[in-house]
Amino acid sequence: MKIAYLAGNDIQIDARVLKYIDAALGAGHLVHAFGSTTERESYETAIHGCPVTVAGVPEGYVPPTTRMQRRQKLPWFGMSLVFRPYYRTASQVVRAERQVRAWRRWARQGRGVRGLARRTMAALGNQWLALRRPHIDIQDSFDARFDDPLVAAGELDVYFGDLRFSWRDELPRITHDEAELSDALDSFEPDVIHVHDVFMLAIAARAVDRAAARGRRVALVYDAHEYIIGLTHLDPRLRAAYVDLEREFIGRADAIITVSPRLARLLARDYDLDETPAVVLNAPLVIDPPAGFEDIRDRARVRDAPVMVYVGGINAARGVETAVYALQHMTDTHLVLVTNRINKVVQGHLNLAYRLGVAARLHIVDFVDPRLVPAYVARATIGLSTLHHTPNHEVAITNKFCEYLQATLPILTSDTAAQAELVRDLRLGAVYEAGSITDFVWKARMLVRHHDGFRARIASRPELIHSYHWDAQVDVLNAVYSRLERHLGISA
Repeated sequence: MKIAYLAGNDIQIDARVLKYIDAALGAGHLVHAFGSTTERESYETAIHGCPVTVAGVPEGYVPPTTRMQRRQKLPWFGMSLVFRPYYRTASQVVRAERQVRAWRRWARQGRGVRGLARRTMAALGNQWLALRRPHIDIQDSFDARFDDPLVAAGELDVYFGDLRFSWRDELPRITHDEAELSDALDSFEPDVIHVHDVFMLAIAARAVDRAAARGRRVALVYDAHEYIIGLTHLDPRLRAAYVDLEREFIGRADAIITVSPRLARLLARDYDLDETPAVVLNAPLVIDPPAGFEDIRDRARVRDAPVMVYVGGINAARGVETAVYALQHMTDTHLVLVTNRINKVVQGHLNLAYRLGVAARLHIVDFVDPRLVPAYVARATIGLSTLHHTPNHEVAITNKFCEYLQATLPILTSDTAAQAELVRDLRLGAVYEAGSITDFVWKARMLVRHHDGFRARIASRPELIHSYHWDAQVDVLNAVYSRLERHLGISA
Protein backbone atom coordinates (compact mmCIF):
# COMPACT_ATOMS: atom_id res chain seq x y z
CA MET A 1 0.00 0.00 0.00
CA LYS A 2 1.22 3.53 -0.79
CA ILE A 3 0.78 6.04 2.03
CA ALA A 4 1.26 9.81 1.81
CA TYR A 5 1.79 11.58 5.15
CA LEU A 6 0.97 15.30 5.25
CA ALA A 7 1.95 17.62 8.12
CA GLY A 8 2.12 21.38 8.58
CA ASN A 9 5.83 21.33 9.43
CA ASP A 10 9.08 20.17 7.85
CA ILE A 11 8.48 16.55 9.03
CA GLN A 12 11.89 16.16 10.70
CA ILE A 13 10.74 18.05 13.84
CA ASP A 14 7.56 16.00 14.23
CA ALA A 15 8.32 12.93 16.36
CA ARG A 16 4.81 11.53 15.85
CA VAL A 17 5.06 11.64 12.06
CA LEU A 18 8.54 10.12 12.13
CA LYS A 19 7.26 7.20 14.20
CA TYR A 20 4.41 6.70 11.72
CA ILE A 21 6.91 6.65 8.86
CA ASP A 22 9.04 4.02 10.59
CA ALA A 23 5.97 1.90 11.39
CA ALA A 24 4.64 2.07 7.83
CA LEU A 25 8.02 1.21 6.32
CA GLY A 26 8.36 -1.64 8.79
CA ALA A 27 4.98 -3.00 7.68
CA GLY A 28 6.14 -3.01 4.05
CA HIS A 29 4.23 0.05 2.82
CA LEU A 30 5.61 2.60 0.35
CA VAL A 31 5.70 6.01 1.99
CA HIS A 32 6.17 9.63 0.89
CA ALA A 33 5.90 12.55 3.34
CA PHE A 34 4.85 16.12 2.50
CA GLY A 35 5.44 19.13 4.74
CA SER A 36 5.66 22.90 4.90
CA THR A 37 8.16 25.48 6.14
CA THR A 38 8.57 29.25 6.15
CA GLU A 39 12.34 29.05 6.74
CA ARG A 40 13.59 28.30 3.22
CA GLU A 41 12.63 27.56 -0.36
CA SER A 42 10.82 24.35 -1.34
CA TYR A 43 13.04 21.30 -1.28
CA GLU A 44 13.15 17.52 -1.36
CA THR A 45 15.06 15.25 0.99
CA ALA A 46 14.82 11.83 2.64
CA ILE A 47 14.23 10.95 6.30
CA HIS A 48 14.61 7.39 7.59
CA GLY A 49 14.70 6.24 3.98
CA CYS A 50 11.39 7.99 3.19
CA PRO A 51 11.28 10.67 0.43
CA VAL A 52 10.10 14.03 1.78
CA THR A 53 8.78 17.01 -0.21
CA VAL A 54 8.54 20.30 1.70
CA ALA A 55 6.71 23.41 0.48
CA GLY A 56 8.82 26.45 1.29
CA VAL A 57 8.88 30.09 0.30
CA PRO A 58 11.11 31.76 -2.33
CA GLU A 59 13.63 34.38 -1.30
CA GLY A 60 11.89 37.69 -0.72
CA TYR A 61 8.49 36.00 -0.41
CA VAL A 62 5.86 38.16 1.28
CA PRO A 63 3.12 36.07 2.92
CA PRO A 64 -0.37 36.89 1.68
CA THR A 65 -2.33 38.93 4.19
CA THR A 66 -5.40 37.52 5.84
CA ARG A 67 -8.61 39.44 5.95
CA MET A 68 -7.90 40.11 9.61
CA GLN A 69 -4.47 41.57 8.82
CA ARG A 70 -5.86 43.72 6.00
CA ARG A 71 -8.30 45.28 8.42
CA GLN A 72 -5.51 46.15 10.81
CA LYS A 73 -3.63 48.30 8.28
CA LEU A 74 -4.10 52.05 8.59
CA PRO A 75 -2.96 54.01 5.48
CA TRP A 76 -1.24 57.26 6.50
CA PHE A 77 0.63 59.42 3.97
CA GLY A 78 1.74 56.42 1.92
CA MET A 79 2.66 54.31 4.93
CA SER A 80 0.81 51.35 6.39
CA LEU A 81 0.80 51.19 10.15
CA VAL A 82 -0.12 47.93 11.88
CA PHE A 83 -1.17 48.01 15.52
CA ARG A 84 -0.67 44.89 17.64
CA PRO A 85 -1.91 45.40 21.19
CA TYR A 86 -3.62 42.80 23.36
CA TYR A 87 -7.13 41.85 24.32
CA ARG A 88 -8.44 39.15 26.58
CA THR A 89 -11.22 36.98 25.17
CA ALA A 90 -13.17 36.17 22.02
CA SER A 91 -16.31 37.58 23.62
CA GLN A 92 -14.70 41.03 23.75
CA VAL A 93 -14.03 40.82 20.02
CA VAL A 94 -17.66 39.90 19.38
CA ARG A 95 -18.84 42.95 21.34
CA ALA A 96 -16.34 45.21 19.56
CA GLU A 97 -17.43 44.02 16.11
CA ARG A 98 -21.08 44.58 16.96
CA GLN A 99 -20.31 48.13 18.11
CA VAL A 100 -18.41 48.94 14.92
CA ARG A 101 -21.19 47.55 12.72
CA ALA A 102 -23.61 49.84 14.57
CA TRP A 103 -21.32 52.82 13.81
CA ARG A 104 -21.22 51.84 10.13
CA ARG A 105 -25.02 51.77 9.91
CA TRP A 106 -25.14 55.17 11.62
CA ALA A 107 -22.58 56.57 9.13
CA ARG A 108 -24.63 55.50 6.11
CA GLN A 109 -27.58 57.61 7.29
CA GLY A 110 -25.77 60.97 6.93
CA ARG A 111 -25.32 63.30 3.92
CA GLY A 112 -22.91 66.15 3.16
CA VAL A 113 -20.67 67.42 5.96
CA ARG A 114 -22.62 65.43 8.53
CA GLY A 115 -22.17 62.26 6.46
CA LEU A 116 -18.43 62.93 6.08
CA ALA A 117 -18.09 63.33 9.84
CA ARG A 118 -20.00 60.13 10.46
CA ARG A 119 -17.95 58.20 7.90
CA THR A 120 -14.78 59.48 9.57
CA MET A 121 -16.05 58.23 12.92
CA ALA A 122 -16.83 54.83 11.39
CA ALA A 123 -13.34 54.64 9.87
CA LEU A 124 -11.84 55.38 13.27
CA GLY A 125 -14.10 52.68 14.66
CA ASN A 126 -12.60 50.21 12.19
CA GLN A 127 -9.15 51.00 13.54
CA TRP A 128 -10.41 50.71 17.12
CA LEU A 129 -11.70 47.26 16.21
CA ALA A 130 -8.28 46.37 14.78
CA LEU A 131 -6.76 47.35 18.11
CA ARG A 132 -9.07 44.90 19.85
CA ARG A 133 -8.38 41.87 17.70
CA PRO A 134 -4.71 41.07 17.00
CA HIS A 135 -3.44 39.04 19.96
CA ILE A 136 -4.34 37.29 23.18
CA ASP A 137 -2.20 38.05 26.20
CA ILE A 138 -1.49 34.43 27.09
CA GLN A 139 -0.14 35.41 30.51
CA ASP A 140 -3.60 36.75 31.39
CA SER A 141 -5.71 34.29 29.45
CA PHE A 142 -4.53 31.36 31.57
CA ASP A 143 -5.25 33.05 34.90
CA ALA A 144 -8.75 31.54 34.83
CA ARG A 145 -9.68 28.01 33.80
CA PHE A 146 -12.27 28.83 31.16
CA ASP A 147 -12.16 32.57 30.79
CA ASP A 148 -13.77 32.49 27.35
CA PRO A 149 -17.54 31.80 27.56
CA LEU A 150 -17.54 30.50 23.99
CA VAL A 151 -15.08 27.78 24.98
CA ALA A 152 -16.81 27.13 28.29
CA ALA A 153 -19.95 26.34 26.32
CA GLY A 154 -18.06 23.57 24.55
CA GLU A 155 -17.62 25.06 21.11
CA LEU A 156 -16.25 28.07 19.28
CA ASP A 157 -18.64 28.82 16.46
CA VAL A 158 -17.35 30.26 13.21
CA TYR A 159 -19.96 32.99 13.50
CA PHE A 160 -18.95 36.08 15.45
CA GLY A 161 -22.32 37.62 16.09
CA ASP A 162 -23.88 37.94 12.64
CA LEU A 163 -20.44 38.20 10.95
CA ARG A 164 -19.61 35.02 9.07
CA PHE A 165 -16.18 34.21 7.68
CA SER A 166 -14.37 31.27 6.13
CA TRP A 167 -11.04 29.61 6.80
CA ARG A 168 -10.21 30.48 3.17
CA ASP A 169 -10.00 34.17 4.13
CA GLU A 170 -7.98 33.64 7.29
CA LEU A 171 -5.53 30.91 6.15
CA PRO A 172 -4.11 32.00 2.78
CA ARG A 173 -0.93 29.95 3.28
CA ILE A 174 -2.91 26.79 2.56
CA THR A 175 -3.38 27.87 -1.06
CA HIS A 176 0.35 28.45 -1.43
CA ASP A 177 1.26 25.04 0.06
CA GLU A 178 -1.24 23.26 -2.15
CA ALA A 179 0.24 24.84 -5.27
CA GLU A 180 3.71 23.72 -4.17
CA LEU A 181 2.79 20.15 -3.24
CA SER A 182 -0.09 19.04 -5.45
CA ASP A 183 1.97 17.85 -8.44
CA ALA A 184 4.30 15.70 -6.33
CA LEU A 185 1.40 14.37 -4.26
CA ASP A 186 -0.60 13.39 -7.36
CA SER A 187 2.44 11.83 -9.02
CA PHE A 188 3.00 9.56 -6.02
CA GLU A 189 -0.52 8.12 -6.54
CA PRO A 190 -1.11 7.16 -2.91
CA ASP A 191 -3.72 4.65 -1.76
CA VAL A 192 -4.02 6.46 1.58
CA ILE A 193 -3.49 10.14 2.38
CA HIS A 194 -2.87 10.39 6.11
CA VAL A 195 -2.97 14.03 7.21
CA HIS A 196 -1.49 14.97 10.58
CA ASP A 197 -3.23 17.80 12.38
CA VAL A 198 -5.69 20.21 10.82
CA PHE A 199 -3.32 22.42 8.81
CA MET A 200 -3.25 20.36 5.60
CA LEU A 201 -6.67 18.75 5.84
CA ALA A 202 -8.08 20.75 2.93
CA ILE A 203 -5.05 19.93 0.75
CA ALA A 204 -5.51 16.23 1.48
CA ALA A 205 -9.25 16.29 0.75
CA ARG A 206 -8.76 18.01 -2.60
CA ALA A 207 -6.06 15.52 -3.56
CA VAL A 208 -8.58 12.74 -2.88
CA ASP A 209 -11.05 14.55 -5.17
CA ARG A 210 -8.50 14.87 -7.97
CA ALA A 211 -7.72 11.17 -7.73
CA ALA A 212 -11.44 10.32 -7.87
CA ALA A 213 -11.82 12.43 -11.01
CA ARG A 214 -9.14 10.23 -12.62
CA GLY A 215 -10.91 7.06 -11.51
CA ARG A 216 -8.70 6.24 -8.51
CA ARG A 217 -10.08 5.62 -5.03
CA VAL A 218 -7.93 7.12 -2.30
CA ALA A 219 -8.67 6.82 1.43
CA LEU A 220 -8.38 9.88 3.68
CA VAL A 221 -7.16 9.49 7.28
CA TYR A 222 -7.33 12.47 9.62
CA ASP A 223 -4.99 12.41 12.63
CA ALA A 224 -6.24 15.03 15.11
CA HIS A 225 -3.33 16.03 17.35
CA GLU A 226 -5.13 18.80 19.24
CA TYR A 227 -8.57 19.83 20.46
CA ILE A 228 -8.72 22.82 18.15
CA ILE A 229 -11.67 24.41 19.92
CA GLY A 230 -9.62 24.37 23.11
CA LEU A 231 -6.49 26.14 21.81
CA THR A 232 -7.20 29.24 23.88
CA HIS A 233 -3.74 30.74 23.30
CA LEU A 234 -4.63 31.37 19.64
CA ASP A 235 -6.22 34.53 18.33
CA PRO A 236 -9.97 33.78 18.41
CA ARG A 237 -10.45 34.42 14.68
CA LEU A 238 -7.52 32.11 13.84
CA ARG A 239 -8.89 29.48 16.19
CA ALA A 240 -12.33 29.82 14.61
CA ALA A 241 -10.76 29.47 11.15
CA TYR A 242 -9.14 26.17 12.11
CA VAL A 243 -12.43 24.98 13.58
CA ASP A 244 -14.16 25.96 10.33
CA LEU A 245 -11.53 24.04 8.35
CA GLU A 246 -11.84 20.96 10.56
CA ARG A 247 -15.63 21.10 10.50
CA GLU A 248 -15.75 21.27 6.70
CA PHE A 249 -13.55 18.25 6.04
CA ILE A 250 -13.62 15.92 9.04
CA GLY A 251 -16.72 14.21 7.70
CA ARG A 252 -14.79 13.31 4.55
CA ALA A 253 -12.30 11.13 6.44
CA ASP A 254 -12.53 7.37 5.97
CA ALA A 255 -10.80 6.94 9.33
CA ILE A 256 -10.04 9.32 12.20
CA ILE A 257 -7.23 8.89 14.70
CA THR A 258 -6.46 11.02 17.72
CA VAL A 259 -4.16 11.16 20.74
CA SER A 260 -6.32 10.45 23.80
CA PRO A 261 -9.62 8.77 24.69
CA ARG A 262 -11.10 12.03 26.00
CA LEU A 263 -10.29 13.88 22.78
CA ALA A 264 -11.77 10.99 20.78
CA ARG A 265 -15.05 11.36 22.68
CA LEU A 266 -15.10 15.15 22.22
CA LEU A 267 -14.52 14.89 18.47
CA ALA A 268 -17.29 12.32 18.18
CA ARG A 269 -19.63 14.63 20.11
CA ASP A 270 -18.72 17.93 18.45
CA TYR A 271 -18.94 16.62 14.89
CA ASP A 272 -21.59 13.93 15.40
CA LEU A 273 -19.28 11.22 14.08
CA ASP A 274 -20.61 7.76 13.29
CA GLU A 275 -17.90 6.15 15.40
CA THR A 276 -15.41 7.24 18.04
CA PRO A 277 -11.93 7.88 16.56
CA ALA A 278 -9.16 5.36 17.17
CA VAL A 279 -6.57 6.37 19.77
CA VAL A 280 -2.85 6.28 19.01
CA LEU A 281 -1.03 7.70 22.03
CA ASN A 282 2.07 9.87 21.74
CA ALA A 283 4.03 6.99 23.20
CA PRO A 284 7.80 6.70 22.72
CA LEU A 285 9.68 4.26 20.54
CA VAL A 286 12.48 3.23 22.91
CA ILE A 287 16.01 2.11 22.04
CA ASP A 288 18.99 1.25 24.21
CA PRO A 289 21.42 4.14 24.74
CA PRO A 290 24.87 3.98 23.12
CA ALA A 291 28.09 3.54 25.05
CA GLY A 292 29.10 6.67 26.94
CA PHE A 293 25.55 8.06 26.91
CA GLU A 294 25.08 10.98 29.32
CA ASP A 295 21.75 11.31 31.10
CA ILE A 296 20.28 14.39 32.76
CA ARG A 297 22.20 13.87 36.00
CA ASP A 298 25.45 13.73 34.05
CA ARG A 299 24.65 16.87 32.06
CA ALA A 300 23.33 18.82 35.06
CA ARG A 301 26.16 17.50 37.26
CA VAL A 302 23.82 16.41 40.04
CA ARG A 303 24.87 13.20 41.75
CA ASP A 304 22.75 12.13 44.71
CA ALA A 305 20.24 14.92 45.39
CA PRO A 306 16.56 14.44 44.41
CA VAL A 307 15.85 15.59 40.84
CA MET A 308 12.53 16.72 39.39
CA VAL A 309 12.57 16.59 35.58
CA TYR A 310 10.35 18.30 33.03
CA VAL A 311 10.61 17.32 29.34
CA GLY A 312 9.29 19.35 26.42
CA GLY A 313 8.58 22.81 25.08
CA ILE A 314 7.90 25.56 27.60
CA ASN A 315 5.37 28.36 27.36
CA ALA A 316 3.13 30.22 29.77
CA ALA A 317 0.44 27.54 29.61
CA ARG A 318 2.80 24.74 30.66
CA GLY A 319 2.96 25.88 34.29
CA VAL A 320 6.68 25.26 34.84
CA GLU A 321 6.99 28.37 37.00
CA THR A 322 5.14 26.44 39.76
CA ALA A 323 8.08 24.02 39.96
CA VAL A 324 10.57 26.91 40.01
CA TYR A 325 8.77 28.53 42.95
CA ALA A 326 8.69 25.14 44.69
CA LEU A 327 12.51 25.03 44.79
CA GLN A 328 12.35 27.66 47.56
CA HIS A 329 10.65 25.13 49.81
CA MET A 330 12.55 22.01 48.69
CA THR A 331 16.05 23.10 49.54
CA ASP A 332 17.79 19.81 48.71
CA THR A 333 15.97 19.22 45.39
CA HIS A 334 17.05 20.15 41.86
CA LEU A 335 14.85 20.91 38.84
CA VAL A 336 16.05 19.89 35.35
CA LEU A 337 14.25 21.28 32.29
CA VAL A 338 14.81 19.31 29.09
CA THR A 339 13.98 21.76 26.33
CA ASN A 340 15.34 22.82 22.97
CA ARG A 341 15.43 26.60 23.13
CA ILE A 342 15.63 29.50 25.54
CA ASN A 343 12.51 31.49 24.66
CA LYS A 344 11.27 34.46 26.66
CA VAL A 345 9.26 32.21 29.01
CA VAL A 346 12.29 30.04 29.80
CA GLN A 347 14.36 33.17 30.29
CA GLY A 348 11.68 34.42 32.65
CA HIS A 349 11.99 31.20 34.66
CA LEU A 350 15.76 31.67 34.87
CA ASN A 351 15.31 35.26 36.05
CA LEU A 352 12.76 34.08 38.61
CA ALA A 353 15.20 31.45 39.91
CA TYR A 354 17.87 34.13 40.39
CA ARG A 355 15.42 36.37 42.26
CA LEU A 356 14.39 33.49 44.52
CA GLY A 357 18.00 32.45 45.16
CA VAL A 358 17.55 28.95 43.68
CA ALA A 359 19.35 29.38 40.35
CA ALA A 360 22.08 26.90 41.35
CA ARG A 361 19.42 24.15 41.48
CA LEU A 362 17.68 24.96 38.18
CA HIS A 363 19.32 23.29 35.18
CA ILE A 364 18.49 23.41 31.48
CA VAL A 365 19.70 20.56 29.28
CA ASP A 366 19.18 19.97 25.58
CA PHE A 367 16.93 17.52 23.79
CA VAL A 368 18.17 14.11 22.70
CA ASP A 369 16.86 11.64 20.12
CA PRO A 370 13.20 11.05 21.16
CA ARG A 371 13.89 7.32 21.31
CA LEU A 372 16.46 7.94 24.07
CA VAL A 373 14.33 10.14 26.33
CA PRO A 374 13.33 7.34 28.77
CA ALA A 375 17.01 6.47 29.29
CA TYR A 376 17.83 10.20 29.48
CA VAL A 377 15.46 10.79 32.43
CA ALA A 378 15.62 7.35 34.08
CA ARG A 379 17.78 8.45 37.03
CA ALA A 380 15.51 11.37 37.95
CA THR A 381 13.39 11.16 41.10
CA ILE A 382 10.08 12.59 39.81
CA GLY A 383 8.72 13.28 36.31
CA LEU A 384 6.68 16.50 36.08
CA SER A 385 3.69 17.49 33.97
CA THR A 386 2.72 20.98 35.15
CA LEU A 387 0.04 22.00 32.65
CA HIS A 388 -2.36 24.81 33.52
CA HIS A 389 -6.06 24.31 32.87
CA THR A 390 -7.09 24.94 29.27
CA PRO A 391 -9.68 22.97 27.31
CA ASN A 392 -6.94 21.38 25.21
CA HIS A 393 -4.87 20.38 28.25
CA GLU A 394 -7.88 18.72 29.88
CA VAL A 395 -7.85 16.03 27.15
CA ALA A 396 -4.08 15.68 26.70
CA ILE A 397 -1.98 12.61 27.40
CA THR A 398 1.42 14.11 26.74
CA ASN A 399 4.58 12.64 25.25
CA LYS A 400 6.35 13.22 28.56
CA PHE A 401 3.69 11.24 30.45
CA CYS A 402 4.39 8.17 28.32
CA GLU A 403 8.16 8.73 28.47
CA TYR A 404 8.14 8.89 32.28
CA LEU A 405 6.21 5.60 32.36
CA GLN A 406 8.81 3.91 30.15
CA ALA A 407 11.48 5.16 32.59
CA THR A 408 9.35 3.88 35.55
CA LEU A 409 9.41 7.38 37.06
CA PRO A 410 6.78 8.43 39.61
CA ILE A 411 4.68 11.15 37.95
CA LEU A 412 3.59 14.42 39.54
CA THR A 413 0.88 15.94 37.34
CA SER A 414 -1.41 18.93 37.69
CA ASP A 415 -5.10 18.14 37.95
CA THR A 416 -5.79 18.41 34.22
CA ALA A 417 -8.48 15.82 33.71
CA ALA A 418 -7.06 13.12 31.43
CA GLN A 419 -3.66 12.70 33.07
CA ALA A 420 -4.92 13.21 36.61
CA GLU A 421 -7.43 10.40 36.09
CA LEU A 422 -4.70 8.01 34.91
CA VAL A 423 -2.30 8.88 37.73
CA ARG A 424 -4.99 8.35 40.36
CA ASP A 425 -6.51 5.20 38.87
CA LEU A 426 -3.20 3.52 38.05
CA ARG A 427 -1.41 4.80 41.18
CA LEU A 428 1.46 6.25 39.16
CA GLY A 429 2.31 9.14 41.48
CA ALA A 430 0.40 12.19 42.71
CA VAL A 431 -1.90 14.95 41.48
CA TYR A 432 -1.67 18.58 42.61
CA GLU A 433 -3.91 21.56 42.04
CA ALA A 434 -2.66 23.37 38.93
CA GLY A 435 -0.84 26.57 39.84
CA SER A 436 -0.79 25.85 43.59
CA ILE A 437 2.77 26.03 44.90
CA THR A 438 1.73 24.75 48.33
CA ASP A 439 0.00 21.66 46.93
CA PHE A 440 2.86 21.04 44.50
CA VAL A 441 5.46 21.12 47.29
CA TRP A 442 3.42 18.81 49.53
CA LYS A 443 2.88 16.21 46.80
CA ALA A 444 6.46 16.47 45.49
CA ARG A 445 7.92 15.91 48.97
CA MET A 446 5.69 12.85 49.38
CA LEU A 447 6.92 11.38 46.06
CA VAL A 448 10.55 12.02 46.98
CA ARG A 449 10.08 10.20 50.31
CA HIS A 450 8.30 7.23 48.70
CA HIS A 451 10.14 7.26 45.39
CA ASP A 452 11.42 3.68 45.67
CA GLY A 453 7.97 2.26 46.40
CA PHE A 454 6.29 4.05 43.50
CA ARG A 455 9.07 3.05 41.15
CA ALA A 456 8.91 -0.61 42.16
CA ARG A 457 5.11 -0.63 41.73
CA ILE A 458 5.37 0.75 38.17
CA ALA A 459 8.24 -1.58 37.22
CA SER A 460 6.24 -4.60 38.42
CA ARG A 461 3.55 -3.96 35.79
CA PRO A 462 5.15 -4.67 32.39
CA GLU A 463 1.74 -4.89 30.69
CA LEU A 464 1.00 -1.32 31.76
CA ILE A 465 4.37 -0.07 30.55
CA HIS A 466 3.87 -1.85 27.22
CA SER A 467 0.45 -0.23 26.72
CA TYR A 468 2.19 3.18 26.72
CA HIS A 469 5.00 2.01 24.41
CA TRP A 470 4.97 2.78 20.69
CA ASP A 471 4.78 -0.93 19.82
CA ALA A 472 1.27 -1.04 21.28
CA GLN A 473 0.25 2.02 19.26
CA VAL A 474 1.53 0.46 16.04
CA ASP A 475 -0.96 -2.35 16.55
CA VAL A 476 -3.80 0.21 16.54
CA LEU A 477 -2.39 1.97 13.47
CA ASN A 478 -2.00 -1.27 11.52
CA ALA A 479 -5.58 -2.22 12.41
CA VAL A 480 -6.81 1.07 10.92
CA TYR A 481 -4.87 0.49 7.69
CA SER A 482 -6.05 -3.13 7.46
CA ARG A 483 -9.66 -1.98 7.79
CA LEU A 484 -9.16 0.51 4.97
CA GLU A 485 -7.72 -2.22 2.77
CA ARG A 486 -10.72 -4.46 3.42
CA HIS A 487 -13.58 -1.99 3.29
CA LEU A 488 -12.33 0.38 0.59
CA GLY A 489 -10.82 -2.23 -1.67
CA ILE A 490 -7.29 -0.78 -1.49
CA SER A 491 -4.71 -3.26 -2.72
CA ALA A 492 -1.85 -3.99 -0.32
